[in-house]
Amino acid sequence: MKAISNGVLNCTVHDGWTYEVDWEGIGWTLDPENVADSLYKLIEDDIAPSYYRRNEEGLPIEWIGRMRKSIEVSKKFSTKRMLEGYKKLLYC
Repeated sequence: MKAISNGVLNCTVHDGWTYEVDWEGIGWTLDPENVADSLYKLIEDDIAPSYYRRNEEGLPIEWIGRMRKSIEVSKKFSTKRMLEGYKKLLYC
């Protein structure tokens, strides 16, 4: 999860920890039954277009928005948040 705190957009197989995350606008999940096909489809239909679609200043606005949302979501999965949760549950 450290990568998302730096704005990295994840593309991962939908299993385990991925169910804890709302992936809308922060990354992509792959079908675990058909990883290769779902990866190629995502790259072609969503990942590449969102990166290469630029505004008049040459900025990938959609991609940057996803990066910002990724950074915001990372706060829910930080060690700081976890320790604050433990403190609240155990000592308050």
